[in-house]
Amino acid sequence: MKNRLNNQENSDQKRHKYTLNQQSRDIENELIRLIHLIFRQTVGNRFSPQLSHSVSLEFLLSMQSGEIDVEPVQPILEQIRNSIKEVASPGGHYAPGYVFCYLCESSDCVHSLPPSSKHVFAGYQSNGKPEWTVFHQMLLDQGDHRIAILFDDNPEIIGQFTRGRDLKRRMMKGFGKLSKTYDLLGQVTIGYIPLSSEHGGTGTVDTFALTVQAVESRNLEGNFDLNLNLIAGLSDPAHIGDQLYHPRLKKITQALNKAKETFDDIVTAVGKVRLSERNAVKNKRLRAIPKIMGSIIHALEIQSRQQLRRTSHAVDRIAMNRPVPASSEDAQNVLP
Repeated sequence: MKNRLNNQENSDQKRHKYTLNQQSRDIENELIRLIHLIFRQTVGNRFSPQLSHSVSLEFLLSMQSGEIDVEPVQPILEQIRNSIKEVASPGGHYAPGYVFCYLCESSDCVHSLPPSSKHVFAGYQSNGKPEWTVFHQMLLDQGDHRIAILFDDNPEIIGQFTRGRDLKRRMMKGFGKLSKTYDLLGQVTIGYIPLSSEHGGTGTVDTFALTVQAVESRNLEGNFDLNLNLIAGLSDPAHIGDQLYHPRLKKITQALNKAKETFDDIVTAVGKVRLSERNAVKNKRLRAIPKIMGSIIHALEIQSRQQLRRTSHAVDRIAMNRPVPASSEDAQNVLP
Protein backbone atom coordinates (compact mmCIF):
# COMPACT_ATOMS: atom_id res chain seq x y z
CA MET A 1 0.00 0.00 0.00
CA LYS A 2 2.82 2.33 0.94
CA ASN A 3 4.68 1.60 -2.29
CA ARG A 4 1.51 2.29 -4.26
CA LEU A 5 1.13 5.72 -2.61
CA ASN A 6 4.78 6.54 -3.29
CA ASN A 7 4.38 5.55 -6.94
CA GLN A 8 1.27 7.72 -7.21
CA GLU A 9 3.09 10.68 -5.64
CA ASN A 10 6.04 10.28 -7.99
CA SER A 11 3.68 10.06 -10.93
CA ASP A 12 1.89 13.28 -9.86
CA GLN A 13 5.23 15.04 -9.47
CA LYS A 14 6.32 13.99 -12.95
CA ARG A 15 3.04 15.18 -14.47
CA HIS A 16 3.34 18.47 -12.58
CA LYS A 17 6.93 18.91 -13.75
CA TYR A 18 5.90 18.12 -17.33
CA THR A 19 3.07 20.66 -17.10
CA LEU A 20 5.43 23.38 -15.81
CA ASN A 21 7.98 22.63 -18.52
CA GLN A 22 5.31 22.74 -21.21
CA GLN A 23 3.84 25.97 -19.84
CA SER A 24 7.32 27.47 -19.70
CA ARG A 25 8.03 26.51 -23.32
CA ASP A 26 4.68 27.91 -24.44
CA ILE A 27 5.37 31.21 -22.65
CA GLU A 28 8.90 31.36 -24.10
CA ASN A 29 7.56 30.84 -27.63
CA GLU A 30 4.96 33.58 -27.12
CA LEU A 31 7.59 35.99 -25.79
CA ILE A 32 9.90 35.24 -28.73
CA ARG A 33 7.07 35.97 -31.18
CA LEU A 34 6.24 39.18 -29.27
CA ILE A 35 9.87 40.39 -29.24
CA HIS A 36 10.23 39.58 -32.94
CA LEU A 37 7.07 41.54 -33.77
CA ILE A 38 8.07 44.57 -31.66
CA PHE A 39 11.57 44.52 -33.16
CA ARG A 40 10.22 44.59 -36.73
CA GLN A 41 7.77 47.38 -35.88
CA THR A 42 10.43 49.45 -34.14
CA VAL A 43 13.63 48.88 -36.11
CA GLY A 44 12.45 47.33 -39.38
CA ASN A 45 15.30 46.04 -41.55
CA ARG A 46 17.71 48.90 -40.76
CA PHE A 47 20.13 47.07 -38.47
CA SER A 48 23.51 45.38 -38.63
CA PRO A 49 23.48 41.67 -39.55
CA GLN A 50 26.03 41.19 -36.72
CA LEU A 51 23.62 42.59 -34.12
CA SER A 52 23.57 40.92 -30.70
CA HIS A 53 21.36 42.41 -28.01
CA SER A 54 19.92 41.06 -24.77
CA VAL A 55 16.31 41.65 -23.74
CA SER A 56 15.69 41.42 -19.99
CA LEU A 57 12.34 41.26 -18.18
CA GLU A 58 12.06 42.18 -14.49
CA PHE A 59 9.41 41.08 -11.98
CA LEU A 60 8.94 42.06 -8.35
CA LEU A 61 8.36 39.13 -5.96
CA SER A 62 7.05 39.99 -2.50
CA MET A 63 5.66 38.02 0.44
CA GLN A 64 3.41 39.37 3.17
CA SER A 65 1.57 37.30 5.80
CA GLY A 66 2.24 34.16 3.83
CA GLU A 67 0.80 35.62 0.62
CA ILE A 68 2.99 35.67 -2.50
CA ASP A 69 2.61 38.61 -4.88
CA VAL A 70 4.35 38.79 -8.27
CA GLU A 71 4.10 41.71 -10.70
CA PRO A 72 6.27 43.13 -13.51
CA VAL A 73 8.38 46.15 -12.59
CA GLN A 74 6.92 47.74 -15.75
CA PRO A 75 4.36 46.27 -18.17
CA ILE A 76 6.05 43.54 -20.20
CA LEU A 77 5.26 45.27 -23.49
CA GLU A 78 6.86 48.49 -22.24
CA GLN A 79 9.97 46.65 -20.99
CA ILE A 80 10.46 44.96 -24.36
CA ARG A 81 9.91 48.19 -26.31
CA ASN A 82 12.39 50.11 -24.14
CA SER A 83 15.00 47.40 -24.63
CA ILE A 84 14.39 47.20 -28.40
CA LYS A 85 14.70 50.99 -28.75
CA GLU A 86 18.29 50.71 -27.60
CA VAL A 87 19.01 48.53 -30.66
CA ALA A 88 18.08 51.42 -32.95
CA SER A 89 19.99 53.92 -30.82
CA PRO A 90 23.75 53.45 -31.03
CA GLY A 91 25.59 55.96 -28.86
CA GLY A 92 27.79 58.84 -29.91
CA HIS A 93 25.74 60.16 -32.84
CA TYR A 94 24.74 63.47 -31.26
CA ALA A 95 26.76 66.36 -32.74
CA PRO A 96 26.24 69.96 -31.48
CA GLY A 97 24.90 72.22 -34.22
CA TYR A 98 23.68 69.36 -36.45
CA VAL A 99 20.43 67.43 -36.83
CA PHE A 100 20.75 63.66 -37.16
CA CYS A 101 19.63 62.39 -40.59
CA TYR A 102 18.02 58.95 -40.36
CA LEU A 103 18.00 58.57 -44.14
CA CYS A 104 21.81 58.79 -44.32
CA GLU A 105 22.27 57.57 -40.72
CA SER A 106 24.63 60.47 -40.14
CA SER A 107 25.03 63.82 -38.38
CA ASP A 108 27.46 64.92 -41.08
CA CYS A 109 25.52 64.81 -44.32
CA VAL A 110 24.11 67.58 -46.52
CA HIS A 111 20.67 67.16 -44.86
CA SER A 112 21.97 67.77 -41.32
CA LEU A 113 22.32 71.54 -41.66
CA PRO A 114 19.92 74.29 -42.77
CA PRO A 115 20.58 75.41 -46.37
CA SER A 116 20.74 79.11 -45.42
CA SER A 117 20.87 81.40 -42.41
CA LYS A 118 17.11 82.03 -42.72
CA HIS A 119 16.07 78.34 -42.51
CA VAL A 120 14.81 76.45 -39.45
CA PHE A 121 14.02 72.79 -38.87
CA ALA A 122 10.49 71.92 -40.04
CA GLY A 123 10.36 68.21 -39.13
CA TYR A 124 11.34 64.82 -40.44
CA GLN A 125 10.03 63.37 -43.70
CA SER A 126 8.62 59.83 -43.73
CA ASN A 127 12.02 58.33 -44.57
CA GLY A 128 13.82 60.15 -41.74
CA LYS A 129 15.26 62.94 -43.87
CA PRO A 130 15.38 66.37 -42.13
CA GLU A 131 13.25 69.07 -43.73
CA TRP A 132 14.04 72.80 -43.55
CA THR A 133 11.98 75.90 -44.26
CA VAL A 134 12.51 79.67 -44.09
CA PHE A 135 11.46 80.92 -40.65
CA HIS A 136 8.83 83.42 -41.79
CA GLN A 137 7.39 80.81 -44.19
CA MET A 138 6.92 78.46 -41.24
CA LEU A 139 5.03 81.20 -39.39
CA LEU A 140 2.93 81.84 -42.49
CA ASP A 141 2.12 78.14 -42.95
CA GLN A 142 0.98 77.92 -39.33
CA GLY A 143 -1.16 81.04 -39.54
CA ASP A 144 0.99 83.04 -37.12
CA HIS A 145 -0.06 86.67 -37.63
CA ARG A 146 3.09 88.04 -35.96
CA ILE A 147 4.95 87.60 -39.25
CA ALA A 148 4.38 91.29 -40.10
CA ILE A 149 6.55 92.54 -37.23
CA LEU A 150 9.54 90.68 -38.65
CA PHE A 151 9.67 93.22 -41.47
CA ASP A 152 8.92 96.44 -39.61
CA ASP A 153 11.38 99.33 -39.68
CA ASN A 154 12.35 98.19 -36.19
CA PRO A 155 11.69 94.43 -36.42
CA GLU A 156 11.13 92.31 -33.33
CA ILE A 157 12.73 88.95 -32.65
CA ILE A 158 10.00 86.36 -32.14
CA GLY A 159 9.90 82.67 -31.32
CA GLN A 160 7.64 79.66 -31.62
CA PHE A 161 7.45 76.32 -29.76
CA THR A 162 6.75 73.00 -31.53
CA ARG A 163 6.19 69.66 -29.82
CA GLY A 164 8.58 66.83 -30.62
CA ARG A 165 5.82 64.45 -31.71
CA ASP A 166 4.66 67.00 -34.29
CA LEU A 167 8.17 67.17 -35.75
CA LYS A 168 8.25 63.35 -36.02
CA ARG A 169 4.63 62.90 -37.06
CA ARG A 170 5.38 61.83 -40.67
CA MET A 171 8.26 59.49 -39.81
CA MET A 172 7.85 55.75 -40.30
CA LYS A 173 8.75 53.48 -37.39
CA GLY A 174 11.53 51.77 -39.30
CA PHE A 175 13.14 55.14 -40.12
CA GLY A 176 13.83 56.52 -36.66
CA LYS A 177 10.41 57.42 -35.26
CA LEU A 178 10.96 55.39 -32.08
CA SER A 179 14.76 55.62 -32.03
CA LYS A 180 16.71 57.26 -29.23
CA THR A 181 19.68 58.02 -31.47
CA TYR A 182 18.30 61.56 -31.86
CA ASP A 183 14.87 61.84 -30.27
CA LEU A 184 13.31 65.29 -30.57
CA LEU A 185 11.35 66.19 -27.42
CA GLY A 186 10.54 69.78 -28.34
CA GLN A 187 11.80 72.74 -30.35
CA VAL A 188 11.87 76.53 -30.28
CA THR A 189 12.51 78.48 -33.48
CA ILE A 190 13.65 82.11 -33.21
CA GLY A 191 14.03 84.82 -35.85
CA TYR A 192 15.49 86.97 -37.04
CA ILE A 193 18.64 87.56 -34.99
CA PRO A 194 21.18 90.24 -36.02
CA LEU A 195 24.30 88.64 -37.50
CA SER A 196 27.65 90.12 -36.47
CA SER A 197 30.34 90.96 -39.02
CA GLU A 198 32.70 88.28 -37.65
CA HIS A 199 30.26 85.64 -38.88
CA GLY A 200 29.60 86.98 -42.33
CA GLY A 201 27.08 89.72 -41.67
CA THR A 202 27.29 93.45 -42.11
CA GLY A 203 26.39 93.98 -38.46
CA THR A 204 23.36 96.10 -39.40
CA VAL A 205 20.98 94.32 -41.77
CA ASP A 206 22.01 90.66 -42.03
CA THR A 207 20.13 88.26 -39.79
CA PHE A 208 19.76 84.55 -39.09
CA ALA A 209 17.13 82.20 -37.69
CA LEU A 210 17.87 79.87 -34.80
CA THR A 211 16.51 76.39 -34.09
CA VAL A 212 16.75 75.26 -30.45
CA GLN A 213 16.01 71.57 -29.89
CA ALA A 214 15.61 69.43 -26.78
CA VAL A 215 17.24 66.15 -27.82
CA GLU A 216 17.31 62.81 -26.05
CA SER A 217 20.15 60.59 -27.25
CA ARG A 218 22.68 58.00 -26.08
CA ASN A 219 26.28 58.84 -25.24
CA LEU A 220 29.31 56.78 -26.23
CA GLU A 221 28.70 54.42 -23.29
CA GLY A 222 25.12 53.89 -24.45
CA ASN A 223 23.60 55.77 -21.51
CA PHE A 224 20.77 58.32 -21.53
CA ASP A 225 21.78 61.84 -22.51
CA LEU A 226 19.85 65.09 -22.91
CA ASN A 227 21.08 68.13 -24.82
CA LEU A 228 19.94 71.59 -25.87
CA ASN A 229 21.03 71.73 -29.50
CA LEU A 230 21.45 75.14 -31.19
CA ILE A 231 21.21 74.94 -35.00
CA ALA A 232 21.65 77.69 -37.58
CA GLY A 233 22.92 78.04 -41.14
CA LEU A 234 26.17 79.74 -40.15
CA SER A 235 29.76 79.03 -41.08
CA ASP A 236 30.60 77.38 -37.75
CA PRO A 237 27.67 75.27 -36.48
CA ALA A 238 29.48 74.15 -33.32
CA HIS A 239 29.87 77.75 -32.06
CA ILE A 240 26.44 79.23 -32.67
CA GLY A 241 26.28 80.31 -29.04
CA ASP A 242 28.94 82.92 -29.75
CA GLN A 243 26.38 84.83 -31.83
CA LEU A 244 24.03 85.21 -28.86
CA TYR A 245 26.20 87.43 -26.66
CA HIS A 246 24.49 90.66 -27.66
CA PRO A 247 22.64 93.20 -25.44
CA ARG A 248 19.38 92.52 -27.30
CA LEU A 249 19.71 88.80 -26.56
CA LYS A 250 20.80 88.90 -22.92
CA LYS A 251 17.64 87.37 -21.45
CA ILE A 252 17.44 84.76 -24.22
CA THR A 253 21.03 83.71 -23.54
CA GLN A 254 20.27 83.47 -19.83
CA ALA A 255 17.24 81.27 -20.54
CA LEU A 256 19.29 79.01 -22.83
CA ASN A 257 22.01 78.62 -20.19
CA LYS A 258 19.39 77.84 -17.53
CA ALA A 259 17.81 75.22 -19.79
CA LYS A 260 21.20 73.57 -20.36
CA GLU A 261 21.81 73.43 -16.60
CA THR A 262 18.38 71.86 -16.06
CA PHE A 263 19.06 69.24 -18.74
CA ASP A 264 22.36 68.37 -17.04
CA ASP A 265 20.51 68.00 -13.73
CA ILE A 266 18.01 65.60 -15.35
CA VAL A 267 20.82 63.43 -16.78
CA THR A 268 22.50 63.32 -13.37
CA ALA A 269 19.26 62.41 -11.58
CA VAL A 270 18.47 59.59 -14.03
CA GLY A 271 22.01 58.22 -13.79
CA LYS A 272 21.83 57.94 -10.00
CA VAL A 273 18.84 55.57 -9.79
CA ARG A 274 18.81 51.81 -10.29
CA LEU A 275 18.58 50.51 -13.84
CA SER A 276 15.10 49.12 -13.24
CA GLU A 277 13.86 52.56 -12.13
CA ARG A 278 15.53 54.71 -14.79
CA ASN A 279 12.76 54.75 -17.38
CA ALA A 280 10.15 55.77 -14.81
CA VAL A 281 12.38 58.53 -13.39
CA LYS A 282 13.41 59.68 -16.87
CA ASN A 283 9.82 59.87 -18.16
CA LYS A 284 8.74 61.82 -15.09
CA ARG A 285 11.58 64.31 -15.49
CA LEU A 286 11.05 64.74 -19.23
CA ARG A 287 7.48 65.93 -18.67
CA ALA A 288 9.05 69.28 -17.77
CA ILE A 289 10.49 69.77 -21.28
CA PRO A 290 7.60 71.94 -22.62
CA LYS A 291 7.86 74.22 -19.58
CA ILE A 292 11.65 74.48 -19.93
CA MET A 293 11.40 75.31 -23.63
CA GLY A 294 8.55 77.69 -22.90
CA SER A 295 10.86 79.66 -20.60
CA ILE A 296 12.98 80.49 -23.66
CA ILE A 297 9.91 81.92 -25.42
CA HIS A 298 9.00 83.85 -22.26
CA ALA A 299 12.50 85.36 -22.07
CA LEU A 300 12.26 86.31 -25.72
CA GLU A 301 8.95 88.10 -25.15
CA ILE A 302 10.34 90.02 -22.18
CA GLN A 303 13.40 91.01 -24.20
CA SER A 304 11.22 92.21 -27.09
CA ARG A 305 8.99 94.30 -24.80
CA GLN A 306 12.01 95.93 -23.19
CA GLN A 307 13.52 96.67 -26.58
CA LEU A 308 10.21 98.16 -27.78
CA ARG A 309 10.01 100.40 -24.68
CA ARG A 310 13.59 101.57 -25.17
CA THR A 311 12.92 102.29 -28.85
CA SER A 312 9.71 104.21 -28.07
CA HIS A 313 11.51 106.22 -25.42
CA ALA A 314 14.28 107.10 -27.88
CA VAL A 315 11.72 108.26 -30.45
CA ASP A 316 10.02 110.45 -27.82
CA ARG A 317 13.33 112.02 -26.81
CA ILE A 318 14.18 112.78 -30.44
CA ALA A 319 10.74 114.37 -30.97
CA MET A 320 11.46 116.63 -27.99
CA ASN A 321 14.86 117.48 -29.52
CA ARG A 322 16.55 116.01 -26.46
CA PRO A 323 19.12 113.17 -26.57
CA VAL A 324 18.34 109.93 -24.76
CA PRO A 325 21.08 110.43 -22.10
CA ALA A 326 19.22 113.58 -21.03
CA SER A 327 16.59 111.33 -19.49
CA SER A 328 18.97 110.80 -16.55
CA GLU A 329 18.87 114.55 -15.93
CA ASP A 330 15.06 114.47 -15.94
CA ALA A 331 15.14 111.69 -13.36
CA GLN A 332 17.45 113.72 -11.14
CA ASN A 333 15.18 116.79 -11.41
CA VAL A 334 12.14 115.00 -10.00
CA LEU A 335 14.04 113.62 -7.01
CA PRO A 336 13.27 115.35 -3.68
